[in-house]
Amino acid sequence: MPYDTLRILVESRSGERAIAAHLKANLHLLARSVTYGPIANEYIAISELIVKRGKVDFCILCDRSRMAVVFIEVKGADFSFVNRDGSINAEINQAAQKVRERVEASFSEDFRREIHEVRRDMLAGRSPFNYLIGPDGLPHVDPMKDIQVRSLVIGGHTPSDGDAIESRERQRLERHDLKTRFESWDSWLGRQGEVGGNIKNASVVA
Repeated sequence: MPYDTLRILVESRSGERAIAAHLKANLHLLARSVTYGPIANEYIAISELIVKRGKVDFCILCDRSRMAVVFIEVKGADFSFVNRDGSINAEINQAAQKVRERVEASFSEDFRREIHEVRRDMLAGRSPFNYLIGPDGLPHVDPMKDIQVRSLVIGGHTPSDGDAIESRERQRLERHDLKTRFESWDSWLGRQGEVGGNIKNASVVA
């Protein structure tokens, strides 16, 4: 199953390319992790979305009324989220800077209109992007309302003796970057089943 394969990739400390390729082929894994409860199947998941002059690894459109736009940057599991001295790995800082730029670029009326055009094109089956529409589509968003933008950075693994340190550093990052959640692959895997339904048993349609 896709979830089990992802876990194996993480446990074998695979690099960014292998993990990103698996996620591109199984977009529901990320989508179901950022949706919730009764509307967990209402989403559009996209890989390599162009946002102004740059790309974001993944983007999830979801929620109701005010559409949520979730930018996601992923790194490999082949490094520790925190270094031996307790500092955050440079790979995480790099991903944080990239997603921060994409979030900043989204704060415009032009982007709100463009992302709703992307949504309409995908629902009509005429988009050039790689994308997946959830089993229930995305039926209840209002294109006239402001969008909600948030982001997620996932990368690195949790060292065997560093869970408390990593947790503290992730919280510190989130205090200074209120729109972004930070996870190592171990912490992200540990959350599945708590949020967005049980992705191990998610059914999807293209």
